[in-house]
Amino acid sequence: MPAFVTVTFVFFWVAMIAQEFLAPWIVSTPSGNVEVYCLLPWVFFFSLALAVPYPLMLVFAGLTGFIWDARWQVPGDIPDLPLGSSIILFTVFGTLLQGIRPLFRRGNWVVPVVMCGLAVFLQLLSQDLLLSFRRSGFEFSGELWLTVLLTSVVSTALSPALFWLNSRVARRCGYQLEVGQFTFRRTYGQSI
Repeated sequence: MPAFVTVTFVFFWVAMIAQEFLAPWIVSTPSGNVEVYCLLPWVFFFSLALAVPYPLMLVFAGLTGFIWDARWQVPGDIPDLPLGSSIILFTVFGTLLQGIRPLFRRGNWVVPVVMCGLAVFLQLLSQDLLLSFRRSGFEFSGELWLTVLLTSVVSTALSPALFWLNSRVARRCGYQLEVGQFTFRRTYGQSI
């Protein structure tokens, strides 16, 4: 496991650095342009939350949230979210993903992929709700909903590649990530 954690930590920093070079995609709508983001560190964390035990997930939640807040929160005249709010959100949604970790370990990736996209959607929505609450004005425009929805769809599409990467790294490092396929065989005469 120490080798897997070390390699994962390196990939975590690669994801954080790669985020600096990912520009948002501009999607034209009848009401204006919408920016769609690829949140690589978020998806990396959520895929990692399914691969590691709970205490290690908490370490990565704190690290991801702290670095994300330190990098992307811009102080200004409008009150922003406090430093550490992303740590709490990453911990909450990482804990929810730990609940479906047995499915991921059995080799079933369908539900975890959907849950990663849902976690990105709910975290973006939670941050917008907290920001609106701090600014004492709730605004939910169509552009905001479209940005949140398309960003979570892009993140959902990215998560199978990160699941595959995690499973390959775990296999190379000797960490048993998957315990086998979930199969159920019925025979004649067996009660339902």
